[in-house]
Amino acid sequence: MERGRFKLDYEGKLPQIDSNTLINSLLHITAAIQEINAELNKESNIKTTLQIKINAFSPGSFLVDLELFREISKDLLPTVAFVGSHIDINTMIKVLIEFIKLKLFLRGKKPEKIDRSGNEVTITGPDGNTTVVNIRTFNQYAGNLIVNEEVTKNFETLRDDPAIDGFKLTDKKHKPLVGVDKKDFSSLTSRNELLEEKIKTLPVSRADLYILKVVFEEGRKWEFYYEGNKISATMGDKAFAKTINSGEKFAKGDALVCDLEIEQVFNADVNTFVNKSYRVLKVLDHTPRPEQTSLLPPS
Repeated sequence: MERGRFKLDYEGKLPQIDSNTLINSLLHITAAIQEINAELNKESNIKTTLQIKINAFSPGSFLVDLELFREISKDLLPTVAFVGSHIDINTMIKVLIEFIKLKLFLRGKKPEKIDRSGNEVTITGPDGNTTVVNIRTFNQYAGNLIVNEEVTKNFETLRDDPAIDGFKLTDKKHKPLVGVDKKDFSSLTSRNELLEEKIKTLPVSRADLYILKVVFEEGRKWEFYYEGNKISATMGDKAFAKTINSGEKFAKGDALVCDLEIEQVFNADVNTFVNKSYRVLKVLDHTPRPEQTSLLPPS
């Protein structure tokens, strides 16, 4: 069994951390590393199972110590020498680190130039600067929607928590491997323009949305029910923001008629586009939920 280890360092004046921030960030980072492992399995033609465990926290610390355990499937052990080149577990960690660095370098923009040479890719950014990454990292960045989405959601989670000032991945001795300051969180949530051909937007006129959760903080997502499905949507209607600030009341169960934009991504497994995110372009009407009446007869 192979073992690998790295740490997540949530920076700030943090005697505590919001449970949703920590849980969601861990979910997105571990989902990204699982997807990287799945892609590397395809490359090597070796099926492995990956377990990710959290070592005990130090008292008063929010340095999350992740340990990875990877094992080749037992049915492949007799023939593993014939099925492909082995890719060790630390390669996954290196890909994740390089992925975040590349995302920080490009900030969602398309490279001006891409030069492949052997196992390395030299990328020229829009500002003329260059960086070099492993071909595996570039393939994940340029073609893997799941890894892109999970890393983006991690930084959306951290961006929306005012207590978080920075985020680092470190090695087991706490040596920094990659670090991101608070000011850069928003740029790491930008759409990856290299994936544009796999992403499209679908406009929907006069969509009926039923409020599940109201979030008045700018940039945060409201929660709705739309066509029987629970969704989260950003509010892009500035006039509606003024309505909120003027004191109009909104509550769970209220109905909004909206012009809606749905971002869809192409899912190769089922050969179709599937809904990824939602944005309210304009609120056309607001109907408060009906007052509940008692079913008991008057006494």
